[in-house]
Amino acid sequence: MGLKAIGLSKRFTEVPIAHRGYHDCGNSFGSGRPENSMSAFEAALENGFGIEIDLQLTSDNVPVVFHDNDLERLFGKEIKIRELTLKNLQKMMLSNGEAIPTLFDLLNFVSGTAPVLVELKDQDGSLGPKVGELEFEVAKILKAYDGPIAVMSFNPYSVWSFGSCYPKIPRGLVTESFSKDVWPQVAENRLKHLRLQKDLEEVGASFISHEYTDLNSMQVKASSEKATVFSWTIRSENEMKKALKRSQNITFEGFDPRVF
Repeated sequence: MGLKAIGLSKRFTEVPIAHRGYHDCGNSFGSGRPENSMSAFEAALENGFGIEIDLQLTSDNVPVVFHDNDLERLFGKEIKIRELTLKNLQKMMLSNGEAIPTLFDLLNFVSGTAPVLVELKDQDGSLGPKVGELEFEVAKILKAYDGPIAVMSFNPYSVWSFGSCYPKIPRGLVTESFSKDVWPQVAENRLKHLRLQKDLEEVGASFISHEYTDLNSMQVKASSEKATVFSWTIRSENEMKKALKRSQNITFEGFDPRVF
């Protein structure tokens, strides 16, 4: 039996959503605000934006706000987040000297003042059913949070797992064309299934967050009759104008969208 969809707070369509916070895009859009850092989140709140974050899980089961499953891109270290305790992970400073934040710390900081869009990063490796630990830990934390928040993932199993732990939070799917070039580790039949967005009702999704270059697809048009459509990742005013013709809000980076 599918999970019941939970409606989004209207605040999710009132302000643009800053992708990984209002970050500096590797110093090309200001400085001192690395992606998924507290400085980037502070800048988002100061400018009146919502926040999109990514979550991984440490070896001692603490959800941390970090996009990649390893430290290679940002730290030059071939170490997976899942192999480190929180204490050891936070010894590694971001480029502005801050520690990688935990979900708990981020939510304490936001305290309901802005909508928070949470992406659960795939822990299975092939968008399959080997999930549950991250979802369980995130659900425990969100049960004590009072503010506009929604949870999503590329992996429908992850969304279903979270919803089974805590069904009161709005859930959605992160979607795209799911090409083999982008997802070489995922079986073609699995990619085909994901392209068709067949899991919306099963996971109780009230929204999708879709790649903006693919918003004209038949799957998005069909899904839009059942769910709110967000678009990602918007990097210019021109892209924003095109995306808003097919979606109700944007996740953005690298420009100021306040002509919204």
